[in-house]
Amino acid sequence: MPKGAQPKTVEMPGAAATPPAAPKPKPKPPAGGGAVSLQLGASPTPADANTLIANFKRKYAGSMGGLTVGALAVQADGKTVYRVLLSGFATSVEANQFCDRLKGGGQPCFVRR
Repeated sequence: MPKGAQPKTVEMPGAAATPPAAPKPKPKPPAGGGAVSLQLGASPTPADANTLIANFKRKYAGSMGGLTVGALAVQADGKTVYRVLLSGFATSVEANQFCDRLKGGGQPCFVRR
């Protein structure tokens, strides 16, 4: 090769570049609007229930989709208890799958109809 000459790039037939692997798709958040809920916890006071709700929203806001989280006052053994519920799952199967993901992140839960 003469001095100062640049090498030429030659493409070989059939030698295609390998594209990078696509990232694994994240599971779709639930659409919401269904009648099945997850119970995330329970508290004896509205203030404690609101703290649990705020902490949950802060940690999981990006994966809630069309679901809603709130507290429901119920009577249990003559006392008022505030159940923190994540509502809007279409089926128990969908709720169980979401609960399993939450449990993997350290959030206790169970399906409640």
